[in-house]
Amino acid sequence: MELLRKSGTQKEIGKIKSIHLSEPLDGICETTVLICYGQRIRAVVVRLEGVDGRWLCTALRMI
Repeated sequence: MELLRKSGTQKEIGKIKSIHLSEPLDGICETTVLICYGQRIRAVVVRLEGVDGRWLCTALRMI
């Protein structure tokens, strides 16, 4: 619900401006995605961890 509230209206579709990936440790991926909503830019940060051959999202925030 927090992501829906922060993302704005559903009528406005965001466009990805850039994606930055880093792998601080083996099996961990941290990603920052910049999304443009008209004149506004929002950042979405995601942390993924490799568990049993699958990626598990352990953190997801919109700033």
